[in-house]
Amino acid sequence: MCLKKLFGSLALFVVCAVRVTAAPLLFEGFERYNRGELDANDGSSTNATSIITNNPWAGPIPENLHILGVETNNGIVIVPHSGTNMARGRVPSILGGDFDQEYYNLGFWLNATNGGGSIFGNFYVDWWFFDPVGQGTNGLTGGDFGDYLALAHYTNIPTNAAYASDLIINGAGAPDVRFSLGGTDQQDAGFDGTNELTGFDGTRYQTRILGNTTNSYNANGWINLPISRGLGWHHARIEVSAKKPDSTYDARLFIDDLSHPLLTPNIAAPSGFNCLEINANFANISGYWDDITVDTLTRPTLAIARSGTNTILTFPAGFKLQSTPGLSPTAWADVLDGSTNFVSSPYTNTSAATQLFFRLRN
Repeated sequence: MCLKKLFGSLALFVVCAVRVTAAPLLFEGFERYNRGELDANDGSSTNATSIITNNPWAGPIPENLHILGVETNNGIVIVPHSGTNMARGRVPSILGGDFDQEYYNLGFWLNATNGGGSIFGNFYVDWWFFDPVGQGTNGLTGGDFGDYLALAHYTNIPTNAAYASDLIINGAGAPDVRFSLGGTDQQDAGFDGTNELTGFDGTRYQTRILGNTTNSYNANGWINLPISRGLGWHHARIEVSAKKPDSTYDARLFIDDLSHPLLTPNIAAPSGFNCLEINANFANISGYWDDITVDTLTRPTLAIARSGTNTILTFPAGFKLQSTPGLSPTAWADVLDGSTNFVSSPYTNTSAATQLFFRLRN
């Protein structure tokens, strides 16, 4: 029997429960791209859609990130974290920053069987970034590196296409969720209406939670994290819990030490997350990116039992049950109660004469 893995779910035949081990939803090592500009939505890019049809990376005002191999930047030899390719901003260094951004449409590429909509928790993003400055290298200061990765929900990220047709001109729209980790270009102190804020600490890495001012050093929600900056490759990770009834998510942020989170914020994201974005050249020298992974945080399982001619399905809270008479990516239907609500666990299926497949989604 063929079992198909879907985002946040396992497809299971109704009469048996089987776990499968699958590759992550996304692993991006940049190995399949041509050297040069990464933007899929720029016709002159070496990786334009006309050249690589399933290139998922697109950005505003190209050129944005570039694919390259080993490079010497500011006197430092930088080798890809793995393989032969990595990504950085358009140029290795530009005074004041070039603000290069690449967007990955999470809903379209990873959640297409659910209509291409947002991802509602129970996932993680794991990546490696190279800090070419640390706390100061070859005449640079910590503030010369301001790049970061972000999870977001943007108004101009479509559900039925890899990127908006007007992305180059109008960008991704205004975010109502934006959760960032790495460096930052916002390096000034601020005023929260009552108190003067402490200010950016160039010896540490930062995070931003859009709309949050708790422990932040400016009104835009930037926070200095309790970890020192350092020259070289760093392992970063954001974990997002399953959606809570109040449409918030518990998150955990890591850099290098993946056993001890740097911060455990609660994030309001009623629209979920539809975009993964890389922000490079946001200060005076670009960082580097490699080995980005996105996957489910906890793989849910269906416990299946028989009671006479009925089938009883038990599953974790926070997940939704769907069924289909065949393993078709377009035939899945929500399993609802007598009104319009998803059934809760345990659910008893009384269609004894019908062969059905079930899956969970979040």
